[in-house]
Amino acid sequence: MCVLGCLVPFLAGCESGALATKQRVYVDAISAPADVLKEVGPSFQLTAKRSMVAGQQASLPAIVACVNAALAGRGLFEAQPNTVPDLFIEVTYGRNALPREVRFGNEVHLRLVARRNVARTVLQTESEEVWDVRVGIPGVNARLESAMPLLATVASEHIGKDTQSEVPFDMLKNSPAVQAVRDSATRALGLPTSPPATGKGSKSGSARPEAGTEAAPPPPPAPTPASGP
Repeated sequence: MCVLGCLVPFLAGCESGALATKQRVYVDAISAPADVLKEVGPSFQLTAKRSMVAGQQASLPAIVACVNAALAGRGLFEAQPNTVPDLFIEVTYGRNALPREVRFGNEVHLRLVARRNVARTVLQTESEEVWDVRVGIPGVNARLESAMPLLATVASEHIGKDTQSEVPFDMLKNSPAVQAVRDSATRALGLPTSPPATGKGSKSGSARPEAGTEAAPPPPPAPTPASGP
């Protein structure tokens, strides 16, 4: 599968009716008590269950880039290779292809589950859960990547919160927070954050790349597959 082809919808943003200017998403979040959260460090390592991501029609590098960007906005950072992270964050995502007339039909979703690295190991262990956030957007007909900046942003904003049950949450599709995640993710993928100027009045060859995109960092590593099924 061509990575660039997968990323085109992601860069363009989702233009379906479901992702209008003001988007309703559904959030289900639980969290450990505040005193537990205060003791958890800021470094993390992303992981993913093979059974949950296998066969998904989505670009994993784009999803990882969005999640990393959203978590960075909350002061978290990815641990360097072969270093002990404070958290293991399991990423699952996908699409619920139920009929459109069903309330949550054709839903795209993202779930982040953080576990404290009590054993202080570089390999994921089934330790205590610190927080768990699931975000879904129903009725999305475009590719999953197009909704990922919004999904990741909303998920990060509900870290450490407890919604008691699934609740609706309204978010501007192009809010500064979402746009920041989108721009940071596209830069991490080595792609420009905006297309070159081609409108009337622009001179051929006069368009300049956006500041900070000339020497983009390499794509982020994919999540480490968990050892379980």
